[in-house]
Amino acid sequence: MTAWSLVQRSGLLLLAVFLAGCSRESADTGFAGLAFPGDPGVAQSFVQPKPGDRLSFPADLGPHPDYRTEWWYLTANLKTRDGRPLGIQWTQFRQSLKPRIPDAPVPPPSRWPLQAAWMAHGALSFDGQHYFAEKLARGNLGQAGVAVRPLQVWLDDWQLEEQADGRWRLQVRGDNWSY
Repeated sequence: MTAWSLVQRSGLLLLAVFLAGCSRESADTGFAGLAFPGDPGVAQSFVQPKPGDRLSFPADLGPHPDYRTEWWYLTANLKTRDGRPLGIQWTQFRQSLKPRIPDAPVPPPSRWPLQAAWMAHGALSFDGQHYFAEKLARGNLGQAGVAVRPLQVWLDDWQLEEQADGRWRLQVRGDNWSY
């Protein structure tokens, strides 16, 4: 089994755990306090995972804009050609500020919509050192997003892309490191 097969399986498992195990939001403040006590309808208008929900792939690898929070996550413990350990980690988060129907058209970027905020984190561990970097983006302007077929997750030049042969390609760059 290749390292990328392990990464793919790990990513799918983590997605399944996330979708099956999300906790309920408080009706008065919502996740991370992003719903306001004066606007309880906002917190209650996001879809919540519930018992009996089923995952369907590849569709569930893609975005779910009717949910408040989701993320895509890959981690791998690899070895260099000379056998030294190398660890990588990448996560991209989407935090909705207001719900959107999944197939509804995205507002044009010229309106500067703020329906979601994005954050990506990448890390590399090698030779006893740990390197990391983060990126932030405003949602619905094309700077960050997710597409299903083929799978693409991006924030600026950081990208996870499904290749024609079914493998995934991850591209992340920090100061003085990349993978």
